[in-house]
Amino acid sequence: MKGAVNELRLSRPGLCAALAALVPHAGRATPVQPHLGRIRLALTAESLVLWASDGVTSALAQVRVEIVASSELEVWDLSVPVVRKVLGVFRKSATRASEDTSLEVITSEDSMRLTEVGGLFPGESLRVPRHTPPEPEEDTAIDVPRLVLPFLRSTLSTWGTAQLGSEDLAPFVTSAKQFGGALEVLLVDEPAPLVVLRSLDEAFLGVAHRVDRRGDEERCAEQRQESRSVTRSWARLVEPLQRPERVEVDDATREALLAAAGEQIAEHGKSVRLRVIRDELPLEADDQTAESDDDRDGERDDDDDE
Repeated sequence: MKGAVNELRLSRPGLCAALAALVPHAGRATPVQPHLGRIRLALTAESLVLWASDGVTSALAQVRVEIVASSELEVWDLSVPVVRKVLGVFRKSATRASEDTSLEVITSEDSMRLTEVGGLFPGESLRVPRHTPPEPEEDTAIDVPRLVLPFLRSTLSTWGTAQLGSEDLAPFVTSAKQFGGALEVLLVDEPAPLVVLRSLDEAFLGVAHRVDRRGDEERCAEQRQESRSVTRSWARLVEPLQRPERVEVDDATREALLAAAGEQIAEHGKSVRLRVIRDELPLEADDQTAESDDDRDGERDDDDDE
């Protein structure tokens, strides 16, 4: 929101890698799609989460942060030209400074200042413009957390085959270079064929939406369980970052909510935050279901061995 001020510290190589990995997925702004060509940043209690999408591929990255001072955990956008300017300054500084230097980031209403700290010599400093997203009902940017969440809750496998166009794969080649050249490929069948790519250190997650799924899948229970653990972690991270959606409730439900809120305020004071959950199981229920699936998989594997 406007007026929010945050001061945080994070890894310079980590932020540069995340920004560089997302640029290929941001697309280019046009009069018809002015929301493209931007990377969104969202500050959580432990991470700076970044995402971008051009509708064909989507990608998220996270960088662990140390929050020095915060008036509000906020969300803001950086244009691709601004991101390239940041990379131009702070990637070049790696030739003169230690690789493990940090960046101090201070956000204000309309700008973001980055200053290199922790090296033997005074580091670079740069102030760049930032954009505050419009209100949720007016925001036309692709809601990447909402877009990828159904896939993160799906069953993934590291086995099988899929056909992916070279133009869809190319952005991930650039992204992979930012994380040592290695991205693990996972395949999803539902709710639509999808390729999920993640860095081995779980700092990057990408999805390609135009996939031709082919061949029979060889199941491996241990690899599926590891995949579920990773994607549940991402799901918990991005779920609260979805833009709020307007919901309609009947009079009886509204009265019940007001009564429950009144009881909480009377007991605890201050304010009450209501969270509406609909048309989906909570993650805890997903975990139980996944465990049951593993039990059944184990039984089937035992039968096969016999």
